[in-house]
Amino acid sequence: MKLCEICGQPLGLLRSIGFLRPSHSQCYGKIRAEKREKSLRALRTIEAEERKRAQESKENPELGEIKSKSEEILARDALRYTEQVLSFAFREGYALSDTLRLAAPILKAKKIWIDDFTIMSEKTKRRHKVRAMEEVFAPIHDASFSILHSVQRLHQIDRVVKHRPYGRYVCPLAEEEPFHARFNGIVLLLSSPWWKHYTPPNGWSCKCYFQSLSSDDIARYNFKVSQKTPMPGKLRTLSDPRSSKMVELPEEFDLGFFCLPSDDMAREVLSIWLANPWEPAINIARLRGEGEPEWLDRIPKRSV
Repeated sequence: MKLCEICGQPLGLLRSIGFLRPSHSQCYGKIRAEKREKSLRALRTIEAEERKRAQESKENPELGEIKSKSEEILARDALRYTEQVLSFAFREGYALSDTLRLAAPILKAKKIWIDDFTIMSEKTKRRHKVRAMEEVFAPIHDASFSILHSVQRLHQIDRVVKHRPYGRYVCPLAEEEPFHARFNGIVLLLSSPWWKHYTPPNGWSCKCYFQSLSSDDIARYNFKVSQKTPMPGKLRTLSDPRSSKMVELPEEFDLGFFCLPSDDMAREVLSIWLANPWEPAINIARLRGEGEPEWLDRIPKRSV
């Protein structure tokens, strides 16, 4: 006796000899219901995305203004418009992909764009999709969010500094941030001038953060307050992509990060990224031992 193609149970005589479909009707009904539910879920997802985008423009008219601007205007005022997108995305807690979707018209107008593509992996011998713009946009997305988060933390700390007068530097990824690892665990008074330059983030890939501590916290966790501030690292010379001028900075800092986190710092870092958006992602890939990015040969030859 034949078996149902869907559930594997024995079929009746008429079905088994081919007069009817070689499956149970209830099985076909279940399959149809699942397909219908899948289609409805996809439709609801599309409608939710449309409502989300409409709400974005309604709550923040500036985002709606961006969509209506010409490429020439977006390219000319890319710094202002990208800053608006990043600030809005930070407030709303947007993920990288959603923030990139909002910034896409500006980046395309600036000729800072590489379409996704598929490539054959030498290791796995399989084709995989390369989301190039997510890799390129990730450094400025993460750096901007880290700076804005630090700004919020500093405002919070100012309100309780009398009760929590100490700060502790934490470097969770010592392998990826060798220059910052030596500061891990340092405890200093928040009034120390050291924090003016070393309050994280201090670079494109920096995941460091700081904690405010009270005297009781230090005693409870057996922390030691440093009597001397750490010395800066060796100086290195970096080229400013906006003016091609050479700038000397301690080796633990990337260009634009040698200051206390603020809105001005976020704008400065963004302007550096817009001048050369490819370099931070390339340097991060090399630092992580990933080699050259797969999209390196697809970089547009000239930006606006």
